[in-house]
Amino acid sequence: MTVGGSSTLTGAACTPNLVHWTYDSWNLAHSTTTALVKTGGNAWYFVAPDYAYGKAVVADATKFVLQAGGRVTGASFFPFPDTTDFSAYAVRAQSSGANVVAFAAGGTDLVNFVKQCHEFGVAETARIAAMTGFVTDVLGVGVPIAQGMMITENFTGTSMTAAAPGLPGCGRICRLRWFRIRWMQATMPARCTT
Repeated sequence: MTVGGSSTLTGAACTPNLVHWTYDSWNLAHSTTTALVKTGGNAWYFVAPDYAYGKAVVADATKFVLQAGGRVTGASFFPFPDTTDFSAYAVRAQSSGANVVAFAAGGTDLVNFVKQCHEFGVAETARIAAMTGFVTDVLGVGVPIAQGMMITENFTGTSMTAAAPGLPGCGRICRLRWFRIRWMQATMPARCTT
């Protein structure tokens, strides 16, 4: 499985015949929420796409925020796809009193949301958390606007372990160079056979 991101796949619907290769809502929500709650992000507002993955991220993240002693001030679900104007969601999040605004989609939606939050001053009162972001999204937003944004990105260490250490004389520096090159080329592992 390479496109489904709901934790249901590796939880309740798990079977001996399933290999989940990419991220899921559990690991992204757990990484992001626990890191931010530990650093003072204790009031959360979620903006997510209105389908199974978006609802799974909000459910998983809510559980982790509450377990860590935080609270959830609200959540909004936007129509997916086809939403380009996130201003109402940004304003709603800002008025909720949250000190973390978590966005649970990547790509163009994340880029548009972060830029619109910047326009409305959301980042002045709350930290933006990209629950499903990629380095390419940061580049799309632009580093000056992305400053302070928390992003959790999956990294499949097996591909680095398999490729880099086998190279003759490949030590730590070689692996770091390989990682930087690989990280800037794609957002998730891709395999193609013909």
